[in-house]
Amino acid sequence: MIKRVVAECGGRKIILMDSISHVDEGDAGHIVVSASHGGASSGEYASRHKLAAVFFSAC
Repeated sequence: MIKRVVAECGGRKIILMDSISHVDEGDAGHIVVSASHGGASSGEYASRHKLAAVFFSAC
């Protein structure tokens, strides 16, 4: 599992992870960049947490 904070500004973190399934309640309010594809199931999973933003990979 890869889950790493790569930057922080004003209390908001940018978190990289290899799978959106690693997102949890501690990530709420932060920006997540995931290697997961951006399909409907990934979006639904991410929406269970109040993320500031989430980005997915289509590759």
